[in-house]
Amino acid sequence: MRHSPPPAASRRNDQIDTLRAIACISLVAFHVVGSSSGSGLELDPDHWMARANLALVDLRMPLFSFLSGMVLPALAGPPWPQIARKARRLLVPMAAVGTVFWLARHAMGYEQMPLTRIFWLPYAHFWFLQATFLIMAAFYLGSALSGGRAVLTAALIGVLGAALYISPFRLDQNVFSVMQAWKLAPFFAAGFLVATLRPRRLFAARRTVAAAGVAGAFAVGALLAAHPDAVTGTGRRAVSIALGLTFCLCLLALRPGSAAMARLGRQSYPVYLFHVFFTAGMLKLVGTLLPGAPVPMAFALALAAGLAGPILLAQALSRHRVTALAFLGVSRRPPAARPRPEADVTFT
Repeated sequence: MRHSPPPAASRRNDQIDTLRAIACISLVAFHVVGSSSGSGLELDPDHWMARANLALVDLRMPLFSFLSGMVLPALAGPPWPQIARKARRLLVPMAAVGTVFWLARHAMGYEQMPLTRIFWLPYAHFWFLQATFLIMAAFYLGSALSGGRAVLTAALIGVLGAALYISPFRLDQNVFSVMQAWKLAPFFAAGFLVATLRPRRLFAARRTVAAAGVAGAFAVGALLAAHPDAVTGTGRRAVSIALGLTFCLCLLALRPGSAAMARLGRQSYPVYLFHVFFTAGMLKLVGTLLPGAPVPMAFALALAAGLAGPILLAQALSRHRVTALAFLGVSRRPPAARPRPEADVTFT
């Protein structure tokens, strides 16, 4: 039996966009705090903010993939036009913004991989775009080969991705972030299946139970961050998948909805692409103008810059056809000629 979710435009709602805003805030906060004592706010590893930051390592990017799966349209017609649109939306900005980011870091004297490698190997946070493209291309190709059986295709992608990620098998070259795609595939598949099948128990779950699931996932993440050697190898990767799925499903079951948060969530793509420029710039500015500023103040200023700056920049870039295509992956056309938004609600 074939299942096709409704068009992405019709599924756009404040709940999904609110969840996307939560993912955006957690991502920007991650780069503000920093993944180690030598980045971001340069906090001591025992600082509560650093501990909280690492507690989200198994929850943050899975939520983005889960939401991408929820709003992705099923295959309609031959797969190649839709794959080409995903390449334009994801890979063109990856190349353009990634190059600018590489050049900026090069000018500041950072040691990096050769510029040519950033287009086919994981680089900074742009790996997510490579991995997402691989998942979506596999989904559309699989849907075509299976005769349009979207549910079956998504389920197979999720199971295969989880199995490869959990297994000890690894590639010598992580071309196009394929190993990250293995990790994200189960979350993408779960999002697509939830949006398509709409399981009643999930959407009817009590919010207290859902809140307990979210809190429990965070608590286990915090324990793993504090004791990284407690679970290792395949067991640790299996726990990572379980935590991410628990977090995504329970957060969705909470049914959050905020008009203000939803407005931020609709700008998730430019925030994702450009936030690092603004967070790093603000932290540098705070360090120069306000040396010794309290950590919460520096965090709040950098977080605000990382959220607001990309939105303003995207508005400027979208006014010109070349910059809109290169840095945002969108075609700038007159409103009357522009089709209903297929995937502006996510990273696709």
